[in-house]
Amino acid sequence: MRDTNILHDMLRKNCPHIHARRLDSLMLATEALLDSNQLSLTELGRNMKGPVAAKHNIKRMDRLLGNTAMHNDRLAIYRFHARLTCGANPMPILLVDWADVREQLRLMTLRASVSIQGLSMIVYERTFTFAQCNSPNFHQLFLDELAIILP
Repeated sequence: MRDTNILHDMLRKNCPHIHARRLDSLMLATEALLDSNQLSLTELGRNMKGPVAAKHNIKRMDRLLGNTAMHNDRLAIYRFHARLTCGANPMPILLVDWADVREQLRLMTLRASVSIQGLSMIVYERTFTFAQCNSPNFHQLFLDELAIILP
């Protein structure tokens, strides 16, 4: 069984409120990303498998990425992932740091990760504008959301 099938089954069981069509589109995007070398909307659409033309797949990815319900479901997915990575440890040590996403767009990512056997595993991340970087208000917003996610 391919890893995406296992992931699809686990998300369906542990995040049942995510709409089945959105979850299917998310898994298709995951498979397209695994088959591709680049992460962009058009590359995801072009690398999707199936009998549909590439332009329709690109439109499907555009609708998925712009879907507000999917953005609301992301906290549930992060919560499920945090239970898998931090559930056995009652006091995990989280590493939190800022990183540039796109220097041209002046976007920054605040990321919390846990070290597992020397590898960094992302538990939660959120993107902010450069103006919001190092702001106590946005640090608190990030910490509040992180507290919701952690088991």
